[in-house]
Amino acid sequence: MDDDDLDADAFDGVEALEELDADEFDDEFSLDAKKRAQSGVRVFNLFSKRQFDYTYLAAGTSTAVTIRRALKVPRFYYYWVGMRIHNRDIQTGTFRLRLFQTLPSAQDPQEFSAVSASMSVTCSSVAGDAPPALKVVTGNNLGPYFKVELDATQGSGTPTMRFYAELSAVLYARPA
Repeated sequence: MDDDDLDADAFDGVEALEELDADEFDDEFSLDAKKRAQSGVRVFNLFSKRQFDYTYLAAGTSTAVTIRRALKVPRFYYYWVGMRIHNRDIQTGTFRLRLFQTLPSAQDPQEFSAVSASMSVTCSSVAGDAPPALKVVTGNNLGPYFKVELDATQGSGTPTMRFYAELSAVLYARPA
């Protein structure tokens, strides 16, 4: 990490940036990784393959999990978010990965985030989300920080139905 990256001690409760250099992220394709590094592409691992099981949610309810409170991203970049669907068992619910612009303050521990998401991708029971699947969204001129959140919304069917997914996500940033 360089000096521009988020210092975990700078803000109370803010998670440190988990940034991977292109070479570390993709050792098998080192030539491609070197080209990305030379072109200024930055790779952020939003979260590794993880199981999300919200079967316990009552029908028609939802919950939000904050994955990252303040992920520092470079300015004047194009952003590409990819969510991998490794496995899922969803009857009627929806998982939604959302990225909000946010700006933490060392003087005030409150969260200062945009009301609506700047980018989002969804995993549900539709055929196009059958594993293995990749959901993609792009954006530009965002930042300087992203709040990364996963929302789980159980369908309205009764009784409570199986609501499970194995997901991972990555953010690529390249100069505009």
